[in-house]
Amino acid sequence: MLSFPFPEPPPPGEWHEVAPGLLWARLPLPFRLDHVNIYAIADGDGWVLFDTGIADDTTRALWDRLLPALGPVQALIVSHNDPDHIGLAGWLCDRLDVPLWTSRASFLSATALVRAPALMEAADHTRFYTRHGLGPEVVALLAARGHRYRRLLSDPPPRYRRLAAGMVLRLGGRDWTVLTGEGHAPEQVMLHAPADRLLLAADQILEQISPNVSVSALEPEGDPLGDYLACLRGWRRGRMAAPSCWRGTGAPSSGWPNGPPRCTPIMRRAAISSSGPVQRRRAAQPICFPCCFRRRSMPIRRLLPSARRWPMSTASWRKGA
Repeated sequence: MLSFPFPEPPPPGEWHEVAPGLLWARLPLPFRLDHVNIYAIADGDGWVLFDTGIADDTTRALWDRLLPALGPVQALIVSHNDPDHIGLAGWLCDRLDVPLWTSRASFLSATALVRAPALMEAADHTRFYTRHGLGPEVVALLAARGHRYRRLLSDPPPRYRRLAAGMVLRLGGRDWTVLTGEGHAPEQVMLHAPADRLLLAADQILEQISPNVSVSALEPEGDPLGDYLACLRGWRRGRMAAPSCWRGTGAPSSGWPNGPPRCTPIMRRAAISSSGPVQRRRAAQPICFPCCFRRRSMPIRRLLPSARRWPMSTASWRKGA
């Protein structure tokens, strides 16, 4: 069974050593999911940072307290393009004069959404949500949100070093293998030190909830759930040794007694609840939201759980399940 060696998070603005040469800190978020975990990896006389938090004054103030506790910073690794992970990448790289290391998809997608905000125009997105059965209350709230993604990011650096699956980074006397995963975010970067059974899993594996695996308005016929499950199957085929798992949110844990997870319980329940209604509607474009929820309109805070079910409904419809 899983064990949780560090049940209490570090105090704000402080690092906690969780393995030799690996530090953990936590930054607050102004959302219902109220924090993101960040890490620092020792490398000789310096450090490599892993993820950033969002671009707001509170997060910058906490970095002002965290950075003096480290030696020189040599690089910044960003796991993926969510604002709580890449939000301050530009600010930190400029301030510290260090390179950004991330995947090609993470860099290009974040840069595109910042440089070409028309990609996030409300009209396109609200048409997508309406088509999937969201009620007018939520659609109106979505339209009023504007370019929130852009507001949570500093300007990304103009260049980066690409991290790709299979690369090995020698940091602090450890070999860290670069893993990439799909489903939650395009080409999400994770680091695995097999000799020490350490895994920086970012948002690919969370503690008690499933990652947000959602069909996007930018790719309405995508299959992010299939991509996500393929990543987990690959890990199982590779017989990854039970690691200490350091996530983007929640508490770190040790041990996968039966190997990496196949599918989270919340995904399994959602797939079961949506498969029947989708089968009855399979002759037409699926209207996923009412298949999964009895209420056709709901507060904006409940949009994310609903989005987790749309990939299951859409995948069932496309395959004729």
